[in-house]
Parts: sequence; structure tokens; C-alpha cells
Amino acid sequence: MAQEFPESTTVRAALGVAGRTQNPFGAAGWRWDPLPGGLGLRIADFQDETISATERPRLRLAGTQHRTTPQEHGEPAPETAVLAAGAALHAAVLAFAAFGWHAAVREPRARGHLAALAFSPRAAEPSDIDRAAALVRCRADRRPYLGWALRPDQADALTAAAEAMAVTAVVVPARAALVPALGGGRSEGPGSLLVLSTPRATVADRLRAGAATSAVLLAATTLGLSACALPQVRAAVGPVAPEVVVRAGVAA
Repeated sequence: MAQEFPESTTVRAALGVAGRTQNPFGAAGWRWDPLPGGLGLRIADFQDETISATERPRLRLAGTQHRTTPQEHGEPAPETAVLAAGAALHAAVLAFAAFGWHAAVREPRARGHLAALAFSPRAAEPSDIDRAAALVRCRADRRPYLGWALRPDQADALTAAAEAMAVTAVVVPARAALVPALGGGRSEGPGSLLVLSTPRATVADRLRAGAATSAVLLAATTLGLSACALPQVRAAVGPVAPEVVVRAGVAA
């Protein structure tokens, strides 16, 4: 009978690779918990008293008493923390694939978790190893970008990466008024903007948006482009209210 869960050494190695990636949102508040037959992803219970109560993630370890989860009262966890957890989820899936395991993302059954991973063995392909290695190399590049717009083939590759995560992606021209907010330099333009949006601003939607951001940055790295996530830019690009805006192009 085939083993249906990776050995503990493999789990540690895969999560170690995933942990070496630079999260596009710069937050490290997620945690992995062992569950029957898989792993659960949650946001850690922040104890830093300098963080206000409204800013602390409200997700807690499964089974903890007298504590509630966002799903119970419809209260979203802090946006950036959920986006960061989604990016971490994407990195973990790619890392396990490189170690010969298909990690399927499932709805969480344990209380307080955002998502769960269920495993099945699958021989690693060279492309799996290449993607995991490229993800480790991904770095947010916030230098000034040249004013060149993305070529159609580049734009198609980036939008396809996001849409594979069930997130709508639209490439729009960068507005001159946004250059200061985007870190644009003196005469350099900010490259192109990829607007990632979801149907609703739910925790599940933001989790997918975080995973899609990681996938877009991976695609940009593979294409030799520079890119960075701009989660603070909202309702400023086009007619849609984005979850995340990704700037992509060629660094000056």
C-alpha cells in the first residue's frame, strides 16, 4: 500500500524550502499544524502587546477554548496576514511537489484553520524542481522601473498564473499619479500594473489572492522580469477594487 503522508523528515525539508522564499507581503504570522493525514494552515496568535487588539489576527489554534474564529462571526482576519498566509500556502505546494508529493489544498476541517493540505505521492518532474528553485529566488524589486509596458506574451503569462488560482487578473497601464506610491523614480515609469481581484472580500478570497500573488511573482522571475506586490494600493486602479496590485517590468 502506497504511503499517503510524507515522512517527518520530508515535511520538515519541504517546509524548510518553502520558508526560504521571500513572502511578497513581508509577514510571518502563519503556522503549520499536523492534522490527521495532512497539515493545517493557520494564523498564529500574536502576543505582541504593541499591536492593538483590532490589528491582531483572530485565528487561533484549533481546539482552543473560549476563542472565536473569523468564520464564526464573519470578521475578517487582518488583510495582510491572510494574503501572506496564501502566499505561504502556494510556496508549500510547490516545495512538496519538488519532493515528490502532490499537496492538494482542501477546505479546513479543524477549527481556526484557513486551509488544509492533503497528500498523495507523485514522482517529481524536473519542472517541479525548477519551479521550487525559482520561487526561492523570487525577491520583491522595488527599484524604479523603466517605462516599458509588458509585451502581450508576458502579460498573458502573468495573468494566466493568477487565473490558475481562481483570481481575476487584468493588466493596466501604470498611471503617472501612482508613480510616487509605487516607488517610481525621477523620469522612470513604474512598468505595468497587474490588478488581482476576487468576487468578495472574504478570508477565502484573500487566501487565494495571496497564493495568486506568489504565482505571479514566480512567473515574473521565470520570465526575467522584476516585480513586487502592492497590497496597500486599493480602489486606485481602474474600475475594480483590487485585492492586490502587482507591479511588473524591467528595473532601471
